[in-house]
Amino acid sequence: EMDRYLRGRGKKDDPEVALMYTGNQAYVHYRKGSVVMYALQDYIGEQNLNAALQDFVSAVAYQEPPYTTTLDAMTYLRSATPDSLQYLLSDMFEQITLYNNKIDAATYELVSDSSYTVTVDFSIEKLLADSTGIETIIAHQDYIDLAIYGDDDKILHQERRLFDRAEESVSFHLLEKPVSVAVDPNYLLVDRNPKDNSFDL
Repeated sequence: EMDRYLRGRGKKDDPEVALMYTGNQAYVHYRKGSVVMYALQDYIGEQNLNAALQDFVSAVAYQEPPYTTTLDAMTYLRSATPDSLQYLLSDMFEQITLYNNKIDAATYELVSDSSYTVTVDFSIEKLLADSTGIETIIAHQDYIDLAIYGDDDKILHQERRLFDRAEESVSFHLLEKPVSVAVDPNYLLVDRNPKDNSFDL
């Protein structure tokens, strides 16, 4: 692992490495890094993340050489992350993981004078990229948010759902008329084409 870390400290035009190994690639550690930290905060809770970071800083403050690295920080993040979400640390920090999440279709019908049934067809694709940009589709068993909106972007339904198939159809019962649906509505995951994450009804 240390060899991978040292390779990440090369020139900014070097092949991309995973976030925890990056050195001089600002577009990775600043741009992707901020997205990842906000996503982790959302998944494990702000209080848990802050506590882990505080414990890490307290442990390494005023440290003499050899100085701490992200390899050490990961130990604290792992301790704050539930077993069911440990995969996020690998996906977000240790690998270059991408998603191609999409809503293929969505319909609704009025089932009574005051309720609606919404059916949404999802496509969920998870990819692993190497430093040259070659992407490989991999199996997934991931928690991904979905939301249904009414007028004025009012949230009618929102949940974090476990997806483990490439295609899935889900139905919901609502008391208000839906206007649009979205998968990963807050863009917590690095998606190849976030424009197809939402669908107007």
